[in-house]
Order: sequence, then C-alpha cells, then structure tokens
Amino acid sequence: MLLERIERIPNTTDSFRLEFEDGTRMKCFAENVADFSLASGLELDEEKYAALTEAVSFSRTRRRAARLAASRPISEGELKTKLVMKGESPEHAEAAAARLVSAGAVDDAACAESIVRRCAAKGYGPAEVRRRLASAKIPRELWDDAMEGLGDQTETLDRLLRARIRTGDRQELSRAGEYLARRGFGWDDIRAALRRFGEISEDEQ
Repeated sequence: MLLERIERIPNTTDSFRLEFEDGTRMKCFAENVADFSLASGLELDEEKYAALTEAVSFSRTRRRAARLAASRPISEGELKTKLVMKGESPEHAEAAAARLVSAGAVDDAACAESIVRRCAAKGYGPAEVRRRLASAKIPRELWDDAMEGLGDQTETLDRLLRARIRTGDRQELSRAGEYLARRGFGWDDIRAALRRFGEISEDEQ
C-alpha cells in the first residue's frame, strides 16, 4: 500500500491525515508517524499496514481515555465501559485504562471518596451512596472505607426534615419520611429523626 500523502491536520498539534493510493484516508498521530517513519511515497506491505491501523486505533483509544479521566474522577471499570460504548475495542480499552491506573491518573479509591463527598454535600443517605458506587463500578472491597466519609448524618437528616415539614400532621410526616427514604436513608434513622422533630416541636410549644 503506497502512502501518497501525509499532512498535519489544521488547528491540531499532533494529528495527521494519511492518504493512500487506493483512496483510503486515515487520521493518525505524531507517535504513529514517528514509530512507522511515515512519509509520502512510503510503501507499506500488508503486515505493516495492519500494524499501523492497529497502532492508530490504540492511540485514539488512549487519547479518548485520557480525556475521560481528565473530565472528572472515574473508576477503571467505568472508564473501560465508556470506551467500549464509544466504539473502542475491549482489548484497547483494557490496555488504555491500565496505563492510566499505572500512571496514577485513574484511582478507584480516590474516585470512591469523591463520590461519597459529593453525596454527603448533597444530603444523600447510605443506600443512595452505595447505589452510586455500584453505578460507577467501584470495586465492592473499597466501599466500606469510602463510606466512612459520610460521617454522622444526624444534622443532615434533621435539616432535610425541617425543610419538608410545615404543619407537622401525620400525613405530612409520612410524606417526609418517604422523601428521606428515597434519598437513601434507612428507616431506623428516619424514625429517629422524626422523633427528634417531635421532641423539638413539643419544646417549642
């Protein structure tokens, strides 16, 4: 396969366009150009052309993985899943994610801690936090340590409860309890919060 033309893609720093004699066009990257000594007029046999195609594909996967990891904390499992969903091969997704883990750019434990902090700041309870850890594909063995970041949620429960109750009648209290359950709090903690609210209300009277 004869490489007829190679040119840098405008407004990019390391992307190139390759044009082959049969009309095939391929986007590649600076490392591919260097690794394969690409230049106009270069003849690639079938094996070398296949190797170039594979290398270009992996370069694209690595760049996509790096962008995903830079956008927000992400687990290794979620990163691999997203790469495959975007069309990357499972093998390339696995290898690209492993590289970022090795470099410290992807850290499941740090990702878990970040999820717990965000949930705590938004007033979510333990069940919702666990659901989000599972959704983010955080390994189960990391959950317990991360969940310690929730701390005591008594004040959070009381604040959410006060914001939902106006009259304090039984129906309103029931709706408030269901609301807290939907936010991931357990019924034992919810009942305790309702008792505290009742005691405060009695004191105010």
